Amino acid sequence: MVKTRGGSWINCISIIIPYVVIVGIFQVFAYFLLGIPVGDAELNRTSWEKFIIVFFGAVGTFFTVWLFRIYIDKQSIKSLGLDFLVISEKECRWSMFIPALIMSFAFFLLLLTKQIQFVQIKLSLNEFILNCAIFILVAFTEEIFIRGYILNNLMGSINKFLALIISSVIFAIMHLANPNINLTSFTNLILAGILLGLPCIYRRSLWPSIAFHFSWNFFQGSIFGFNVSGLDSYSVITQTRSDDTIWNGGSFGFEGSVLAIIIQIICAIALYFYFSKKAPLISYNSDINFKR
Repeated sequence: MVKTRGGSWINCISIIIPYVVIVGIFQVFAYFLLGIPVGDAELNRTSWEKFIIVFFGAVGTFFTVWLFRIYIDKQSIKSLGLDFLVISEKECRWSMFIPALIMSFAFFLLLLTKQIQFVQIKLSLNEFILNCAIFILVAFTEEIFIRGYILNNLMGSINKFLALIISSVIFAIMHLANPNINLTSFTNLILAGILLGLPCIYRRSLWPSIAFHFSWNFFQGSIFGFNVSGLDSYSVITQTRSDDTIWNGGSFGFEGSVLAIIIQIICAIALYFYFSKKAPLISYNSDINFKR
């Protein structure tokens, strides 16, 4: 576990067990504070309980990544892609807007084709704010660990696009315990990992990926009422469905649908060509000095 091109992939393997243990300890502590039995079903939790558990999981993730980045990789935290100096505000705005557009399109298309049915609109400010905070934490946590640490380190020792695929598979594997996951949803999660990883490869910045990840989950779950990766949450719009199909994604949500596969492939191809023309690939060296 040293700061060399060849050692970076070893660090990715080395962080897995400490990550699981440390995050697990933090989340057990959260359960203890809330007085909830460890492993209590997700469906039985309130939004406040979900927020506390996600918050402690995020703290555990940040601590683990910080520990490895500083003391194992011997690199700065901002080298994960958190340098404010390389933020493109325009790309971050687009990263927020595009998922909103996708979810709006998917919702109304599925509504028109009777794959889902509208029930009601119900606004609860407290629930809305809590769920917004939850999805912000989820986006930061998953991006810092998968794209920030795993993808960055893999790119230090193997081809960048192979690193992208491997990190995307790891991202999908992290969701295997989610309810109602199947081959279609697993494929969607891999594609989501590729979509979220492309800005990191070309921009060396996590901010567009964090913005996209948050917006995708937020509009999918808190606005349009789909389950998010199989998990239910408060939503402004309540929807239902007569049958679970490959088009509406069933209980896993939109990410369990063939429609999501088609949309994500189109987005990934468009993003690849955009970055290929507008943002030439940034080269990598062991000191994480980025240069065009």
